[in-house]
Amino acid sequence: MSWKFPIFISSFAAQDNWRKFTPNSDFSVISKVFLCPFIIAEIVSQPQEKDRYRMLVEGIAAVRAGRYLSKSDASRFFVVAIYLTANLHAERYILTEDDSGSSTKQVHRMISPHRIGLI
Repeated sequence: MSWKFPIFISSFAAQDNWRKFTPNSDFSVISKVFLCPFIIAEIVSQPQEKDRYRMLVEGIAAVRAGRYLSKSDASRFFVVAIYLTANLHAERYILTEDDSGSSTKQVHRMISPHRIGLI
């Protein structure tokens, strides 16, 4: 599902060379008020799971946009990102910004008990 707004990215090597990118998640729940996703999900579609990292970068952009666009208690805005692996294990990430707004942190990652050998 395509987001309602683009994100702009650049690289360390070419910081003045910005690229426009419109995220397109496999699944998302988008706020009608802000047109910003607060739940995004991807299903494995690449052998090396590069789509997981793309999802996390998109989640960072959504957190920053959501925090900026929300009017009430903006410091509490977070995005839940869910990644379904090839073994059908769902990994959940909760992304939020720290109080200074300078960085985005992954505050929780849940991995299936099967994956780490507990079951």
